[in-house]
Amino acid sequence: MSGIRVTCCVVFCCLAAASSGRVGGDRLAPAPADELFHTSFFLGPGLGSVSCVSARACVAVGERALPHGRGTVLAERWNGSRWSAERTPSPSRRVSVLNAVSCPSAQACIAVGSAFAGRNRILAVAEGLRRGRWSIERVGAPSSAELRGVSCTSPSDCIAVGVAFEHGSGVALAELWDGHSWSLRSTPRPRGTSASELNSVSCASASACTAVGDAVPGVGSPETLVERWDGERWSIQPSPTPHGYAELEGVSCASTRTCTAVGIAWPRTGQRMPVAERWHGATWSTQRLPTRSDAPDSGLNDVSCASANACTAVGWALTPDLLADAPPRVVRWNGLRWSDQSAPNPHGGVELEGVSCPSLTACKAVGIGAHGPGVAENWDALGWSVDPG
Repeated sequence: MSGIRVTCCVVFCCLAAASSGRVGGDRLAPAPADELFHTSFFLGPGLGSVSCVSARACVAVGERALPHGRGTVLAERWNGSRWSAERTPSPSRRVSVLNAVSCPSAQACIAVGSAFAGRNRILAVAEGLRRGRWSIERVGAPSSAELRGVSCTSPSDCIAVGVAFEHGSGVALAELWDGHSWSLRSTPRPRGTSASELNSVSCASASACTAVGDAVPGVGSPETLVERWDGERWSIQPSPTPHGYAELEGVSCASTRTCTAVGIAWPRTGQRMPVAERWHGATWSTQRLPTRSDAPDSGLNDVSCASANACTAVGWALTPDLLADAPPRVVRWNGLRWSDQSAPNPHGGVELEGVSCPSLTACKAVGIGAHGPGVAENWDALGWSVDPG
């Protein structure tokens, strides 16, 4: 397995790495160090997202490494016993990646991502799986943009989100798929901010989608950003920003009135902390997460809720000496509290990027190893285990 999730930083920069990325051998000009936020310690190919319609039917996407520092889109399919690579067209001869995937059925998926176009430009990418074949779809995005999240309620109804780069700044981006074409949907910019981005989206119905990310005040640190789609337009929902410096990376809505979002906060102490927030149909509130003494520096990248009382979130953790050899961070919500789960650490350090739980007793998580290829892990209500290749 291989693949990598590319993420462009909220303040007009595109880096590569498992979450903030290595884009092959090419790099877009980074923002100043004090403007960078979420970065990964794991470089190399890997899997960035997974979508399961059942415990025996999943599709994962990411990047496959090529010679000479290049990379191309990757999709793999799980049939209940093994993973196999899918044939996917490459949107770029240099570097391209699929950041997210959503499968409303076993034979229909939409994946989104980005491709490096040279001259400090990144192009938004979308690919669709229909009748057993992947094909590239034309995206109506601005000239430089990246899609990071997608959610489909049917093969003809999907929402994708990300960031567009305009005049040296990032602006939250949203697109709608109607079964035939993609079209832009205007997103509001939080008042007084200089940049914004949306990292993930979850749709409980075609008229109830929640997207999360972050926004940067004119002078200040990133704050959480939550936007809601009602089938006609996007609107901002107020959300807390723990420690005054946080971003949301993943969201899952078990119903039209219940959503859970996760991410990372960076207190002034310097050690990053995982964040979980909950929406009960009226307001967002911060949830308490357990601490890990063996890995105080950690964050959460994604979450999946099989029901309002059963959510699993995954991410990364670092040991106190900042070596990337800690087991990945996995936490489970049971309706009352979050608790840590033990997950395998097959490559001397694993960052889990995506998770999908098709039922109360089944979850699949994918990611990247610190010293090895991509990884997929399975939860069967008894515990986590590494999938066979």
